[in-house]
Amino acid sequence: MLCQRLASTALGLTILAAAPVAVAQDYESFTLAPGFTPDPVIGTGNTGGPRLASEATGTRTTETGECSGYIDTLPDHELELTADFEYLNIAAFSEGESSLVVFGPNEEVWCFTGENPSISGFYDQGDYDVYVGNLSRDIGPRYELVITELQAPAP
Repeated sequence: MLCQRLASTALGLTILAAAPVAVAQDYESFTLAPGFTPDPVIGTGNTGGPRLASEATGTRTTETGECSGYIDTLPDHELELTADFEYLNIAAFSEGESSLVVFGPNEEVWCFTGENPSISGFYDQGDYDVYVGNLSRDIGPRYELVITELQAPAP
């Protein structure tokens, strides 16, 4: 089961500054195993698309949050996890609010809409399609997708 966490911009900058990272690629696919390096991995692209997230997912809310805004017709990033992850965080950093939509194995779906949305927790081995949406229809601002096993220290 995944839990919702809202990643702050400061957290994203801390993660980026704390470890060496690979050069980000637009709409890159990732194959990851526990203990992957570099950690985090980063993908980039533009938020948004022509499809309502709620229509694409078949729901307005999931256990992690609202499915709001518009996403692309194809995944922004494909993620293959070669083993279970006890903890993994997928976060999208962009200007203003955006939507993070993750389709997982066994027809599971998780969404979160807000400023710098993230979805973290246990992830099963398998294939995931990741979308970064915009609250307005069509193409929105640039984003940076950060995938990490690093957990933020407790306050």
